[in-house]
Amino acid sequence: KYIVHGRYQYLHTLFTWNKDDSFRNIFKRLISLRNHLYGIRPKKEIFNYKGNKYINLPKILHYPNNGFLGKHIDNSPVQDRNFIIVASKKGYDFTKGGLFYEINNKNIEIEKYLKIGDVVCNDYKVKHGVKKISSTRKQSGRFSIVLSMHKV
Repeated sequence: KYIVHGRYQYLHTLFTWNKDDSFRNIFKRLISLRNHLYGIRPKKEIFNYKGNKYINLPKILHYPNNGFLGKHIDNSPVQDRNFIIVASKKGYDFTKGGLFYEINNKNIEIEKYLKIGDVVCNDYKVKHGVKKISSTRKQSGRFSIVLSMHKV
């Protein structure tokens, strides 16, 4: 079952078989943290978790001016939590918008509490999204790193 939601973002995905080393060391450390929390002990690119085989599919997301991600749940039957690494700062890289969660039927923006390098971890069933980003020509927009596992 898939949930459709609107988005305007750019995506850079680092597949394990690509030779792109630009972010490999950063992702390696973050994946190690996630694996420790999940109890995953991968020996190869394909690893087992809860009886299924997976690969890592880390992504860098860029929300330029007017970029957004509609409210959604991730609907993952096996990945219990989202791991989002903050890679930009509200007020410096963009002026309005950012990550929000729906709590008690209200959208709560949390971006003002975040700084670059923070790891945001939430249950996959929690509704969340990125409110429309406003940035000037001198600002880069909102960036985040998402650690995804995909079933093979």
